[in-house]
Amino acid sequence: MGRVHLCIGKNAGTPYSFDAAKIRVYNIEELCYHLKENAYLLDENVFGEALVEWVEEECGLPDLAKRLRALLKINDKPENFVRQIFEYTGYYDPKEAKEIQRQISVSGEVSPAEKQKTRADYYLGSRRYALAIQEYRNILNDAARKTPAFEGTVWHNLGVAQARLFLFEEAAKSFESAYRLTGDERSLRSCLSALRLHLKEPDYLEFLSAHPEYHDASLKLEEQVVERKAGWTDIRNDSPVAAMRSAFFAGEEETCNRLMAEEMERLKEVYRDYVVQ
Repeated sequence: MGRVHLCIGKNAGTPYSFDAAKIRVYNIEELCYHLKENAYLLDENVFGEALVEWVEEECGLPDLAKRLRALLKINDKPENFVRQIFEYTGYYDPKEAKEIQRQISVSGEVSPAEKQKTRADYYLGSRRYALAIQEYRNILNDAARKTPAFEGTVWHNLGVAQARLFLFEEAAKSFESAYRLTGDERSLRSCLSALRLHLKEPDYLEFLSAHPEYHDASLKLEEQVVERKAGWTDIRNDSPVAAMRSAFFAGEEETCNRLMAEEMERLKEVYRDYVVQ
């Protein structure tokens, strides 16, 4: 059984919004969770008077707000703000709280581009693909000097975000840019995979014949496709689509229609989350 957390303060009538992470929190416990999950994204800009006022007025925690305001006056480090919040709430045990503070401290030592990539990777991992694409492009458009390895990784992750939104032509170009910078075979196979989805089969085969250097990679890709199809068959047999099919062939039209409507609404919500900006 996990730890039981005693909630303190109250739920906010107005949530606090973290613009960088595009997240809103409604109480001090959600704030603690956000600070832990996004430790590498935090900097001095997160901890300002607006957050202190929210803690004081919306969460009903004037004592904590007083402590945070004292840290603001001396322009203290972000990890000390987090320490104060964790000590006051007791939300994390001392060992875990110390590790979170260490992560925040380390994040202050990385370059702006690396921190920006961390934020973009966060969007990608949370399936907020439009935001991830925007953030990766901002990194690539920045004139600051980047190593080929770093820039190649950005291009690859940009391709992943684009492919997740079915922008296969753009994704192929991004993966190709990544491959040319890093020579990573995974980027090459991702490029071919995106082209395979974007082009008609004769056009894809014509592309491969024009690039014999991609022959081995294309064979490995086809092996992966066969494996994934087999795995997909197993998943499909235990999916909402299987339930719809069973209802359809059983003549249960009302049940089938209900299941289809529910799945469509779910998919719409998922897609809205993908493209939110």
